[in-house]
Amino acid sequence: MAEGRGKAEWSQTSLLAAVIANCHRNPKKPALKPADFNPYLRAASAKRAPKLKVGIDALRQVFVPEVPAT
Repeated sequence: MAEGRGKAEWSQTSLLAAVIANCHRNPKKPALKPADFNPYLRAASAKRAPKLKVGIDALRQVFVPEVPAT
């Protein structure tokens, strides 16, 4: 019950923060969304972030030093 109330209050607070920030932003930059200020939505979007896949060759170049030919 407390988490639901917190989400509802952050929803309203983040909307107000986005409105205030958009009033004072540089017009050349994109508008901010309420989700940019809501910690509940930020945590959910971080879980859905795509994971990068790196091949073994890229890892080998970074972590295995080249052995000079003898």
